[in-house]
Amino acid sequence: MFSFLLTSHAMSKVIGAPGSFSDQVESKLELTFTPVENYDSIVIFPTPEKFSINNQALKRVYYNPETLVIESENNVLDYSVILLKKGYCTTLDFILNKYENDTVSLSINAYDYKSKHLCFVFANAHETKSVVYGNNDQLNGKIYAYDNYILNGSSYHEWNKNTNLELTYTTLMIDFTTESNEYNYFGINKEKNATTSDRYHIPNFETMLKGTVILPEIKDFKYGMYDVKLNDSYVLYVPAKSYMIMLQYDTYTIQAFSGNQNHEEKHSDLERSVAWSFANNSYIRIKGQTNFKFMFVKHPEEMKCTEYITILGKMDYKVKGKKGEQFCVYAATYDGKIKVEDSKVATYFDENGNNLKENKYSYDNIAIVHIDNTKSSSSVKFEVGGSTVTPYVIRNTKTYNKYHIFAISETSTGSLNSEDRDENDHSLTYVVLIWVAIGVGILIVIAVAIFLVKKFVIDRRKNTNKTGTG
Repeated sequence: MFSFLLTSHAMSKVIGAPGSFSDQVESKLELTFTPVENYDSIVIFPTPEKFSINNQALKRVYYNPETLVIESENNVLDYSVILLKKGYCTTLDFILNKYENDTVSLSINAYDYKSKHLCFVFANAHETKSVVYGNNDQLNGKIYAYDNYILNGSSYHEWNKNTNLELTYTTLMIDFTTESNEYNYFGINKEKNATTSDRYHIPNFETMLKGTVILPEIKDFKYGMYDVKLNDSYVLYVPAKSYMIMLQYDTYTIQAFSGNQNHEEKHSDLERSVAWSFANNSYIRIKGQTNFKFMFVKHPEEMKCTEYITILGKMDYKVKGKKGEQFCVYAATYDGKIKVEDSKVATYFDENGNNLKENKYSYDNIAIVHIDNTKSSSSVKFEVGGSTVTPYVIRNTKTYNKYHIFAISETSTGSLNSEDRDENDHSLTYVVLIWVAIGVGILIVIAVAIFLVKKFVIDRRKNTNKTGTG
């Protein structure tokens, strides 16, 4: 093990190698990190509470930073710098401030991670001792422990079954791999004080523990149209009360995270979300190798809904409402105009959630309309243009329909509503019933005819017999 436990009053400092550090921050400290080819550099601050960057709270983890200017009032800053070989870890989770009397047990269901490297970082402000353990003969995998700040597939301590692996460290990295899909568990300091707090992950990697997400400083979020060329992964922070509409895409996987909730869907799923509603601050990760067009709009504060209606793609659709109903309507297309009929019960908004005061009649790509039938019923027509091959209307209809809107908040997830196919289904039902009725009618006629013929033949034979014997 090697580490750098340094104390410095300098205003600036260059970090040229991984290790553990300690610096006195009297006012400002500028840290510059030297990049290493083919490695990701991760900086971990286990106790960041008394420090800030640009008047924002110091985060616990920074991914490939170049320079950090840290502010405080004469406090000691403890941190570690680790290097990960690029592409080595499939999952990466951080467990902070766990010392020799703390038990951390990691239960791993490796069903989707066979032959993958599942990585865990134990980072502390100060040095500690820990014993790495596993579920011995039942463990279907390998545990490699790194206490040298570099995780690269070499220079590790391997845990052997039915033994204790005792290590002294400030930052410890665990690499777990499995060749089976079976359940496994391992951890540090068995039968001490069990703890599940201080677990974190960053959106650059998948997570096994699903702890608190540490969001990067994503500056490119905007309400409006996105045209993204996916190259493996695209991560985006999503503000609360946002609505995402999928417009054009090929094969992709999308993951959404909010609070302690997460949800993942693949484009090929039988039931697919074509829009997402985010109640709280969230982030999404889109993975794939495709062109992807989507849109974000802000749900206006003043829109109160008894039902959400989302109209996607080229079609004419009339929203009919009974007295007392209130509709929040999102009509979207990626390459056309949207015309909205004027109505006294309708209020119109732009993509940023601003009240437009009056109907523009024609909108580019998105129209957001609140229909308030508090006093009377109404009917508002939407004409959506563009070249969408398969248009959809999503509203409160059958839950088994193929397409739906997915909603996520900090505490719950679930389908908001589903594809509107009632009219088509009813039409089909009526057609089937008509043909069934016709078929039944024909069978009845045939049956009656056969009955009459048989009866005529039998009666005639009886009469003939009577005549012959009389």
